[in-house]
Amino acid sequence: MSVLMATEGRRGDGRTDAERLAAVAAMSRAGASTREAWLAWDDGLDWVEAAGVLVGPARDSRVAADAERATRLAMRAGVPLADVLDTLALLEAQREEAEIARDVAAAGPRASARTLMWLPVAGLALGIIVDSRVLGVLASGLGVALLVIAGLLTWAGRRWLGVLVASAQSGEPGIELVTVCALLSASVRAGLDVTGALAITGEVWHHQGADETGLQEVAYHLRRGEGWGEAWTACSPALMPLERALRPAWEKGASPVAALDALAQSTLARRKAAALTAAAELGVRMTLPLTLCLLPAFIVIGVVPLIAAIGAGVVGDVAPAIDSLPLPQSTTQGEGGPTPATEGVHP
Repeated sequence: MSVLMATEGRRGDGRTDAERLAAVAAMSRAGASTREAWLAWDDGLDWVEAAGVLVGPARDSRVAADAERATRLAMRAGVPLADVLDTLALLEAQREEAEIARDVAAAGPRASARTLMWLPVAGLALGIIVDSRVLGVLASGLGVALLVIAGLLTWAGRRWLGVLVASAQSGEPGIELVTVCALLSASVRAGLDVTGALAITGEVWHHQGADETGLQEVAYHLRRGEGWGEAWTACSPALMPLERALRPAWEKGASPVAALDALAQSTLARRKAAALTAAAELGVRMTLPLTLCLLPAFIVIGVVPLIAAIGAGVVGDVAPAIDSLPLPQSTTQGEGGPTPATEGVHP
């Protein structure tokens, strides 16, 4: 068996990850070997020998990591690879739909953020166009102080906007509940019981090092005869919704497939709603850095130097005219005509 290695840069045919997963699943269902099936992802992949495990492309991507776990599950538990990949392809298509909806909702706020970041620069350019004497003001001590203040305000506003945009586009957590639901569902459909599905899913999730999901420990405690609630104390908090979904299967013997699929769908729906809400709120939250940072920077660098330049020009034009005016002399009017007021009266 071989390990499949690829990079994200090789994805140049326009297909989405969901389409690639579906293509690999179709090849596997048609009877192709695991290696031949994975060539449907990218026919230019490099192969290197490893410890008997076929690893999905682009190890650093979430989709590739999910594909690798699906392949390990198929090899370890005898689960048909096509079934697992079909489930992952469906979930990935829904993720992509949610991401597209989020990007569309956030497109306006992101464009506004990019425009607002240039507001102080636009103010400076406008001031220079209106009155070129602004350059002289900026070269003075007052201008240097204004530039420093405007620069600090602009830097703070850009950082603030960047944080807001990044928070509205935050990614998914490391332990993916939706993918775990898909692996558990595929394991149960292949004939494993609840404890077996939990154990194999925890094993393939992180095959090297500690089990970060805690599912293997849950299976261990259940096999020792511990209570359902006590056993789940070892599970990762991010996966605790699985406890509610699997409880009827453990206590009543019902199939957990429908509950796991419903949990995956509801999780995706909630994330889509949360992403759309965050994108809608982004436009409102952007008013804070605009009001407190970027608009003051615009005033400091665009308006204040212009007012100073115009004021200096007005003073410079009026002062010579005032200096050229003749000073009035105070006189007194007498019978013999005007006499200077400064002349004394002789006794």
